[in-house]
Amino acid sequence: MSTNPIPGGQDIESTLGHLSKAELLSLIKRMVQLYPDLAGLIETAQQTTPSHKPQRPPFNPEFYRRQVNEIFYTTDRNTWGSEGRAAGPLLRIVDIGNDYVKQQDYVDAATLYEIIIRGILDNYDSFRWHPYEGDLDDVVEECVEGLGRCLRGKQDDAAVRRQIIQTLYDVYDFDSSLENDEPVMSSRVPAMLVRWTTLEERLMIATWVREAFDLEIDWHANDVSDSEDFDDFLLGLEADTIDDETFLRIEKSFSFLLLTLTKCYHLLQIASLERTIDV
Repeated sequence: MSTNPIPGGQDIESTLGHLSKAELLSLIKRMVQLYPDLAGLIETAQQTTPSHKPQRPPFNPEFYRRQVNEIFYTTDRNTWGSEGRAAGPLLRIVDIGNDYVKQQDYVDAATLYEIIIRGILDNYDSFRWHPYEGDLDDVVEECVEGLGRCLRGKQDDAAVRRQIIQTLYDVYDFDSSLENDEPVMSSRVPAMLVRWTTLEERLMIATWVREAFDLEIDWHANDVSDSEDFDDFLLGLEADTIDDETFLRIEKSFSFLLLTLTKCYHLLQIASLERTIDV
């Protein structure tokens, strides 16, 4: 490979134009070694470069898992801005997941979002010297939004949907364990898990919620809305199993109107399905 220094500005394109394919590959490999984040740009370029539908390399979750681990391993957490230093390269990986969603590749997108989320949750406590930063919370919220799109888009694979639902619920469970007055990363999760799931899936999630939070709620009890165990999320999940008279009696709940609309939404879904079958 040529040892002449590469000039800056407009001469760079001219210089690269004189390099052979082997020299360019060698140069790119050296750049990726020095700056590992560039590997994500290479994959993104493969996905977006116009061509005659070239075959995309197989998705390699271990490659991204190593990237995420490397980000946390090399991030200085002893000074202010540590979360931002980790969040920047993580968001670039999130962008790759978003590209998968745009291509309707919900399986790989969901796996990539999960890798990022697991990496953050596993390392979360080590960043809490700076509780007012919140950059990692924002990254998780971006992944949650992506998983929501995957959940809506992937209707025909129960195993993949279970993976997505489990990851979303784990974010909710983790967020609930933090000593905060309100959710910092999972505010959208309950609505997603109530609106974009099947009855069977909602009852599965309801079982998780009852077991995790030790809830023994009887919706038919007259004083259920005054109970210390009252849980809006659980009511939304189990709304379809409660008869209308009992449901209407639970009117002291703060989220009563929202949950009523949620039940109506599910009824409209059923009606729409029945009309489709009749046609």
